[in-house]
Amino acid sequence: MRPGFGRGAHDIASSPEIPLHSWFFGDSLVLVNRRSTASLIRSALPPALALLVIAHFAGFALLGPNGLLSLGDYQKAIARRTVELRTIQAERDRLAHHAALLDPRRVDPDFADELVRRETGQVRPDEVIIPRN
Repeated sequence: MRPGFGRGAHDIASSPEIPLHSWFFGDSLVLVNRRSTASLIRSALPPALALLVIAHFAGFALLGPNGLLSLGDYQKAIARRTVELRTIQAERDRLAHHAALLDPRRVDPDFADELVRRETGQVRPDEVIIPRN
């Protein structure tokens, strides 16, 4: 074999370990290396397994629980949780306001009276309690 060159047709044809078959296509002679079926399967197995692994990961990237197709579900969940968060924050603000009205250093007398009467059941039927936020 010449240095710097691959195996040429002459080198392959003169090599006894590689069985060759030749066909004529037009005016040119084509040398074909005939391989056994088992040899073909063995040589095709690693790339086929690599393709299966890539397809497996691509499938999970699209269809998995964290895939691209579940992005819409995440956005809907975020919208629901945002509404729930605003409701909870409003309730927290209301309770913080009530706690400030019951501060022992300066209790709001109207709110204290309303709270005591409501909790002890001393509200008359003809009374209207107007809640303060």
